[in-house]
Amino acid sequence: MNSIPPERIFDIKMKITDAWPVQTRLNLMQNNMKELQTESAGIVEHEKMFAERRKQLQQGCDKYRNQASYGGVQEAIIRVTQMRWINRENLIVCLLAKVGSSSWCHYLLSHHYNGTYPSQIRKNSHALARDVLVPQPGLTGEEMLQQLTSFTKVLTVRHPFARLVSAFQSKVVAWAESEEMLQQLTSFTKILTVRHPFARLVSAFQSKVVAWAERKRNKLPLPPKPLFKDFAEYLIETAKVPIMAVPEAYDSFNNHWRPFFLVCGVCDLSYEYIVKMETWSDDLRYLLPKFHIEFEDQSYGDILNSTAIYFEYFKTLPESLILQLYEIYKIDFELFGYSMDGYL
Repeated sequence: MNSIPPERIFDIKMKITDAWPVQTRLNLMQNNMKELQTESAGIVEHEKMFAERRKQLQQGCDKYRNQASYGGVQEAIIRVTQMRWINRENLIVCLLAKVGSSSWCHYLLSHHYNGTYPSQIRKNSHALARDVLVPQPGLTGEEMLQQLTSFTKVLTVRHPFARLVSAFQSKVVAWAESEEMLQQLTSFTKILTVRHPFARLVSAFQSKVVAWAERKRNKLPLPPKPLFKDFAEYLIETAKVPIMAVPEAYDSFNNHWRPFFLVCGVCDLSYEYIVKMETWSDDLRYLLPKFHIEFEDQSYGDILNSTAIYFEYFKTLPESLILQLYEIYKIDFELFGYSMDGYL
């Protein structure tokens, strides 16, 4: 358990001098002690919460070891491509699409550039983070593995079904309405193959997106937009249950709805801190200062306020589809302590 350094005891905002009356000095010191005790209690509570999340993850990994493990650190690192390194802080963050990854890029890049991260390149933050937040140059494979296991590792998750709705909203419906994507439709549909990552956007379900977008571009009467039910059926048709931590399963999912355990090797690497989008601000307000990263309050409180919207999407699905979706993401549910309450 973290303890309060002795020098903090007299580290008060208002300087105390011998000229102050004795009682005044005692009162100020007592107030300061109360503040430090409150801070210490907060530290204990946060560490307890993170310990509970680690325990939940470990129990789930023990249960699903044969499905959720790539077979060890060396095997997992081949697939774990979303690691972003802050070497001077001995910190690694695994980024998951639709789970605060853009905000994490901002935090980590700002730290990397000592707060001078240019605002004009933030729209390309993911590409920049991939290029600069890397292991130290010149490391041997063995040395990199040693750092990978010894550095503090952080993971952020959210309710798997909430993530699906978010992916549908931004990567399906918004994709069809985007002028930029409209211009790319023709070339996309011509060059795609079944193994190309964007092939996930041309399927029995996504053909509706393409048809809708093409008619919009040509100013023709529009058919109904793709439905969330279409998206759910597509996921169920293309997923091979049970989902296993193998390259074929990894490649079969689009990054925006690939199960968490496939992305970050959670049953092969030890994650000290598991952040949840549902408690994003509280988690990062406590965690970031540990690594000398300045916390900036984000609007992710809306995640909680959006829960009712997520429920509404799932109300459009029959129970049988919801249960089949659960089978795809069951391991994520159990590893990170989520339930289907409100979705079923």
